[in-house]
Amino acid sequence: MRTLSADSRSRLLFTLGAILVYRFGLQVPLPGIDPTGLGPLGATGERVSVFALGPMPYVTAFLLVRVLALLVPRRLFDGDERRVALESITRAATVPFAVLQGYGVASGLQAVDGLVREPGSLFLATTTATLVAGSLLLAWLAGRISERGLGHGILILLAVGTVAHVPAGVTVWVELVRYGAEPASRLWAALAFMLAQMVLIVFVERAWRVVRLAPPATMALRVNPAGPLPPLAATALLPLVPMIAGYAGAPAFQAGSVLSQATYGVALFASVIAGTMLAARTQGGAEERAADRSRIALRLAPYAAAYVTLICLAPRVLLDIVPAAGLPSGLWLMIVVWVLLRIDERLRAEP
Repeated sequence: MRTLSADSRSRLLFTLGAILVYRFGLQVPLPGIDPTGLGPLGATGERVSVFALGPMPYVTAFLLVRVLALLVPRRLFDGDERRVALESITRAATVPFAVLQGYGVASGLQAVDGLVREPGSLFLATTTATLVAGSLLLAWLAGRISERGLGHGILILLAVGTVAHVPAGVTVWVELVRYGAEPASRLWAALAFMLAQMVLIVFVERAWRVVRLAPPATMALRVNPAGPLPPLAATALLPLVPMIAGYAGAPAFQAGSVLSQATYGVALFASVIAGTMLAARTQGGAEERAADRSRIALRLAPYAAAYVTLICLAPRVLLDIVPAAGLPSGLWLMIVVWVLLRIDERLRAEP
């Protein structure tokens, strides 16, 4: 049995410690919240914790900054200088997103009868500030995981949050089957559907496209080089569709409608194509091979986009046939599997 090196053990332990901090923060309630009023929120404390926003404000800022960074020529600053600058800008950009989302959460909590001890402007201000601070702490924690842990800090936090809800989802399903509210066949169908998604994700995420160039040179590129970040961006923007539709008086685009799902599919497809081209552009290697990388990525992009769209959209389309409430599916299952594959590759690659 292969043993881990001292560096890998240190990185693994650091990552586990950061995850414990994240999970602990989800149990710390916001100030001014009455725990006895959690019933309307499903009796879960995570929705009223200091980490209630999760890492999504940071994710939104991260994706926006990386897209805008394409407008800045790499010759102006590159390497560690570019990485540090982008990280600093991302943290600063996280603040306005966290303020907007935090105020929305605070307003929603205040609207629940009996949940807030002393409603008012003071509660809104303190809760928003606390949520912003929690979001910035998660951004810092994700950065430390990427730097001193196993890497991919933000995706690891998202994966941990997804996996943490699986036991509760399974419990709900077992209770539904036990009391006859759902037939056991539907539970098995949901599990089979989730397993089929996992097999497809593992197959594609471990696949490489190797192209022969001028002999004896070759070039390899992942079939889905952008990973789960592009569909995460599309999913983060998805709530804007019904919101805009409501203001525009277009009920056909309301959440769950055919046009809403179609819009999501188009957004997924476009985001993955853009992400694939960006990943090929930023991948390390000789500059003279940049044109070759872009050419290969252009050929791979439609296949990667079709795969991601299928993974993310199929659970929404089949929800009535194979309900998987409480079980990870689509994008969130993709994030969990992707993170596990990258961690496995990192540990196997050590000398």
